[in-house]
Amino acid sequence: MTSLILSSPLAKWGKGESAAEGGNLNWRRFAQKRATIVYKGGNIYRPEPIRWSDLLGDPLPERVTLRFVTPVRIKYRERLCGDLEFHILMRSLLRRISLLTFFHCGRELEVDFRGLILQAQKVRVVESNLLWHDWLRYSHRQRARLKLGGLMGEMTFAGDLEPFWPFLKLGEWIHVGKGTSFGLGRYRIL
Repeated sequence: MTSLILSSPLAKWGKGESAAEGGNLNWRRFAQKRATIVYKGGNIYRPEPIRWSDLLGDPLPERVTLRFVTPVRIKYRERLCGDLEFHILMRSLLRRISLLTFFHCGRELEVDFRGLILQAQKVRVVESNLLWHDWLRYSHRQRARLKLGGLMGEMTFAGDLEPFWPFLKLGEWIHVGKGTSFGLGRYRIL
């Protein structure tokens, strides 16, 4: 889920659409191809949640192509992956969804993790055009440049995708892998 909530001093600096409004913030959240106001006139509005049924709206394809638009960093067996298999992607995505559900919704994600991973191992990669892309960021806390490389490009998977479709759709909003708080792991379903 992509949300923008910025503090009111930014509005006074003349950044974005708020500059024309004399410092009144009117930020929007973009979800499901529509915008929802989440902050206006000093009030924060709770956005509509994305519902599971909303994620199931698209017709289910026999193949799915993911385009990683920011570097994706996924660890499997304590090593960064230089190549992705579907079950590795799903392990990371299910872990992220599970953690977000626990810490932001106060409950555990009720899915058969083991069963899903066993099914994910049957989904095959039919095409992979992933390349490693190094990305540097400066850490003020560590006073050093950090290398946060990851895979970028497109991958196509084929197999029984039905059990994974809602998770893949949700992953477009929440990203996958390490460094998601820096914008890493963003992908689009093509």
